[in-house]
Amino acid sequence: MADTKLIVNNALVLYLRSFLSLAISLYVSRLVLKYLGAEGLGVYSAIGGVVALFAFIQSSMASASQRFLAFYIGKNNNELLKKVFSMCVNIHVLISLALIGILEIGGLIYINHYFNYGTISIFEVNVVFQTSVISLFFLINCIPYNSLLIARESMKAYAYLDILNRLLNLIGVMFLCYVPLNYRLSLYACLLLFLNILINICYMQICKRRFEESHYVKCWDKGLFKDLFSYTGFVTLPALVSIAKTQGVVLLLNSVYGPVINAAQGIANQMNNAIRMFSNNIGVAFSPQITISCSRGEYETMEKLYVLGSKITFSLFLLCAIPLILKMNFFLEIWLGDVPTYTVTIASLILIDTLISSMTSCFNTAIRATGNIKYYEIVYNTFHLVGIFIIVLYIHYGCNYYTPYVILAILSYISMGIQLYCMKRVLMGMSIRYVLSSILKMTIVGALAYICSLIISSYFTNSIIDVVIFVLCSTIINAIFIYVFGMDKKEREKVFNIVKSLFFKK
Repeated sequence: MADTKLIVNNALVLYLRSFLSLAISLYVSRLVLKYLGAEGLGVYSAIGGVVALFAFIQSSMASASQRFLAFYIGKNNNELLKKVFSMCVNIHVLISLALIGILEIGGLIYINHYFNYGTISIFEVNVVFQTSVISLFFLINCIPYNSLLIARESMKAYAYLDILNRLLNLIGVMFLCYVPLNYRLSLYACLLLFLNILINICYMQICKRRFEESHYVKCWDKGLFKDLFSYTGFVTLPALVSIAKTQGVVLLLNSVYGPVINAAQGIANQMNNAIRMFSNNIGVAFSPQITISCSRGEYETMEKLYVLGSKITFSLFLLCAIPLILKMNFFLEIWLGDVPTYTVTIASLILIDTLISSMTSCFNTAIRATGNIKYYEIVYNTFHLVGIFIIVLYIHYGCNYYTPYVILAILSYISMGIQLYCMKRVLMGMSIRYVLSSILKMTIVGALAYICSLIISSYFTNSIIDVVIFVLCSTIINAIFIYVFGMDKKEREKVFNIVKSLFFKK
């Protein structure tokens, strides 16, 4: 059976990290916009955003390594575990070198000949690009160590290092005001490179001190390489497609609207990522237990875990997103002061897209836990590539700046049907009725929550007191909707017991 207490403890640690990281990140974003300006932030969001998006690839690749590591942890096979870890290191070195080669060739051509960088100097643009590429190299090669921490369910080190990273980032940004304006963007890029290298080295050292299997040994197993590389490749495919969707839209809109719209996109992504980090901690906490349940053949337990994990992730994101969407302009003005053009609409649409995707947030973990992912990844990501082609056509023929984001949200909802079809093929004994019922409940809850919150918001102005009261009312009512309409009896009991264990410990 799944270790509920361990899931709860890990989730608590990750939420502590999320709250602190969120508070620091919001303040840092305000300072960065103030010191770099809209154009500087736009350039960094478009180019340096490659690292942020490849950090998303890092997450996907980490889930691949984590799946194999957690699988063999569940099997209690330490010798094979050590070999798997070393092969993960080998594969990530190869992947990082290949990606850097592609970026250095294709990226430099685009940056120097096609990118619209406004009044920012080409020198600073190239500094941002090169520091981003180097950061990417370290991010990818640290993936096996991050994966091992999560697979071993050692969440405290994971959380503390992330908080340290945010604090150092804050300290560094505060010194930007003493730097001449012409050098701030390049210095900021170098600062983030230094922090990435430092934090990744810390991850490696912590793993080497705690886990014997993290000591790299020279080995090459063709069979294991084939399994790992194939699995990692198929798991990374959706992340690459996601980058094509997100960063592709950014670069295409850049050619029409310039770097200002990239600043809007960057701010919207920061807000979205902050909330997603908060809600996705549930998925991170559930992930090892889902994989271990699969390795032990406990498929009924596994199904309950990935459905409940998705529901809780969706519910937490919903509670945060609805008030933000309805009072977006107020929150952005409080956060940033001077809000770049397009930001309100883009941020709202990105939150809606992520909210839809969160309905099946733990489903990917369940499919990948089986190791049988080839068919799923090809079908699912081909669908999204077709969607990207549609967006390119819309932008080419002169659509509004918000149309691509509306299309992305629609595609996210349709793609859930493809997920379910593929899951039925690979998951043993899956109850399609049970899973469909959970998605339908989440859809109804989302619609009710938005409509009721919209009605409530009409009675409140944008004063601080009114907004605080609105957020409290919206959160309480939406939480009731989630508890009553979004969960069945057993899930309510599970959530009640979790809350009871948190606040009424013996």
